[in-house]
Amino acid sequence: TAGDKKNPPLLLVPGFTDTHTDLMAIAKDLTKKYFVIVPDMPGWGESPRFAQGLTIENYAVYVKSLAEQLRIEKITYAGHCMGATIGIEFASQFPEKLKDLFLLSAPNLGGTLSDKLIIFMADSALHFPKKIRPLFYLWRNRYPCALANIFVIRCIGKMRKLKLILHYVLVQGDANEDSIEEAWVSLIHYNYKKIATVKAPVHIIHGNEDILINKKQVEKLHSFLPTATVDYVLDSGHMPPVENPQGVAKAILKY
Repeated sequence: TAGDKKNPPLLLVPGFTDTHTDLMAIAKDLTKKYFVIVPDMPGWGESPRFAQGLTIENYAVYVKSLAEQLRIEKITYAGHCMGATIGIEFASQFPEKLKDLFLLSAPNLGGTLSDKLIIFMADSALHFPKKIRPLFYLWRNRYPCALANIFVIRCIGKMRKLKLILHYVLVQGDANEDSIEEAWVSLIHYNYKKIATVKAPVHIIHGNEDILINKKQVEKLHSFLPTATVDYVLDSGHMPPVENPQGVAKAILKY
């Protein structure tokens, strides 16, 4: 947690394979207005997995339970990547619990060639023994991950970029294979058109240089809910809360 408990609570949810440590910089920037709560979601970091499958739908139920346990009647929710997807599902299942929804780098790939390939690989993996399945997720192996992050991380400064790449390689290398498989399959099959049902104010925030989820996909997500606001954060790829936390905090605080 970060900030004064007297401030309105904001739940800040990490992305796929990430932990609370990835979001503490932006959490501190948000304390001007909020009391910020950053959980390690079940199956990641310090949190044990729950008995149910690690699906987007079950994560949304977990968020509701967490809010109730913290005695939060209506929550301001900000989620990065998979955390954004969980936010859409939470808003869909429990609209009465949501005050505002901030979607940071929402991973909407619907209908693209990349989307079809990723779904094919993930679904194919389920037909092979567990020991072989990681071959279908080579992107999260520490060495291919390091190579990919050279292009994915867009922040200015070579030393800072190298530090972030090393951090993500270590985090990805330590991630639990079962958690990766279950959450990934659920994430890539998610129907982002559900955003159209959200009644609370929705704010889409995206890295200006995101090469994983490009601006065309952001526009497609926005078309499902034209009343949502859209902001682009400069000097950021797919991980703006890490690459430019001040820029993301500024985009959130203006609303």
